[in-house]
Amino acid sequence: ILNELDPERKLFATRVIHRDDFPQIVREGKDLRVGTDNMQRAILFDDRLNNFQPQNYENGVAVHPFNSNRVVKCNSWGPYFDEVREMSRLVGIGLLSSVHFSGDVRKVVSWVRSSWNVEDSKQ
Repeated sequence: ILNELDPERKLFATRVIHRDDFPQIVREGKDLRVGTDNMQRAILFDDRLNNFQPQNYENGVAVHPFNSNRVVKCNSWGPYFDEVREMSRLVGIGLLSSVHFSGDVRKVVSWVRSSWNVEDSKQ
């Protein structure tokens, strides 16, 4: 998706880190500091809220878990539009974070984070 949205790397000039690039990130939660020292520009999209703990939940955006059942259900319009809406939400978060005037993605993430309960995820 990133290659389609920003092929010349003008919006997302820095790299995108994937768990396969840094397997050591996944030890206890996903510690983004293993892959970057600029936490103002790092976002973790994950379906497990406890993976946001190493950054004190400040850089994490919760996503719907992806599984093969969700793909099969996309044969009908309702689930398909649900997937399109979720993907649009995530792309929107990424784009807004990249152009936010503060330069700190955690401002945008905090707006998104207000819709889920971090305390529940710590258990």
